[in-house]
Amino acid sequence: MADTTLRAAEHKAFKEWHEACDERVKAEMRSKEAHERWYAAYFALTEDARANRRRERGRRETSEATA
Repeated sequence: MADTTLRAAEHKAFKEWHEACDERVKAEMRSKEAHERWYAAYFALTEDARANRRRERGRRETSEATA
């Protein structure tokens, strides 16, 4: 009888540990996905800024060449 009680307690402890690990992994993935979204947005903004600077530089060079 004590053996089955011990096994049940071990099983319950293992199940709780496993659920905690699942939650940690899920939180880690949410964190990773959030970081990837942030990086993608940052990259898009910097690319837009670079494109704007290139366009502005091209306009300046064109206006200087025609002046």
